[in-house]
Amino acid sequence: EAINAPSAWQMLIDKYGSVSSVPTIRVGVIDAYVDQTHPDLQIEHNWMFTTKGNAFFEDPFSETYITELASEAKTWEDFSGVVHGTHVAGTISARFNGKGINGVALNCELYGASTEELFWKSGVYEETISSIYGKISVLSLLIEKSNCQVINYSMGFTEKPSDSYRHSAGEKVADVLGKYIQLGKDDFLIVAAAGNYPEQEAANSSIFTIITDEVVKSHIIVVGNAINDLPFRYYPQQCYGERIDVMAPGTDIYSTVSLNEQDLYNQRGEKIYSANQQFVFMTGTSMAAPHVTGLAALVWAANPD
Repeated sequence: EAINAPSAWQMLIDKYGSVSSVPTIRVGVIDAYVDQTHPDLQIEHNWMFTTKGNAFFEDPFSETYITELASEAKTWEDFSGVVHGTHVAGTISARFNGKGINGVALNCELYGASTEELFWKSGVYEETISSIYGKISVLSLLIEKSNCQVINYSMGFTEKPSDSYRHSAGEKVADVLGKYIQLGKDDFLIVAAAGNYPEQEAANSSIFTIITDEVVKSHIIVVGNAINDLPFRYYPQQCYGERIDVMAPGTDIYSTVSLNEQDLYNQRGEKIYSANQQFVFMTGTSMAAPHVTGLAALVWAANPD
């Protein structure tokens, strides 16, 4: 409701006759592995890139692997790391099935893509050279093989990498995207979270936000976190600066997660997750970006040509 999605849904349903008749938009999610067993999600493909042999594996785990990891979590920090990608996916495209929640996008094929470094188990990860190579590989997979039109990236650098490393990583990604654009395969949009470090500029927060090439930048939208209460307000715990293109709801966002049989508490002793729930509230620019990803899919569906 905060982004007036219901009116867009109705417009598309009026135009095409039904939800199922709305043009299918292919959406990629570069994140932790997405739980394909969740009843409110339908995942077209899950991909994992491993640096061992530089190879891709489709649906590399059993369907219960992610649910087992989630069920083993003893703290909110561990649990949120495992289910991060599932939460993002739900905001984009949870099914219109009369249960749970509705995602922003009406009718899309969802492609999950992860790397060993992105598949969190502890809720913390650090960018490495191998992780940049893995992200470039999954990015190419989503653009070239899966033909994704919109790609969500709710990840980013920690505060540790040096400036030279950040810029080197951004240049590598920009080179890959630039080559796709030069070859005419430019029908894609990347939606990147601005990051959650209030002392860091958004322009330095991830492999996408740091890109300076103007042609490549025109295919990237950087999203900040707006507090949902009217009037909308700037959430203080996030990166700042002119690189943020738009703000979207990212505070206390209710979306899909895997199950855990116990209540989970954060480091301050606050209960965040209630046992045996498949939905939970989460906050961050990671939660804001998928609103824009879903909205971009709606725009694409309204203008498929």
